[in-house]
Amino acid sequence: MEEVYFQCDTYGYVFLENPYKFPIKCPQCGSEDVVRI
Repeated sequence: MEEVYFQCDTYGYVFLENPYKFPIKCPQCGSEDVVRI
């Protein structure tokens, strides 16, 4: 399974997630406002 780093725009939390999963949500706050880094 492919995983890439994403960062939450709200808190700056960085996490690994499958880029094909939708929607991608921050595991810490549940926000969908994330960017691939």
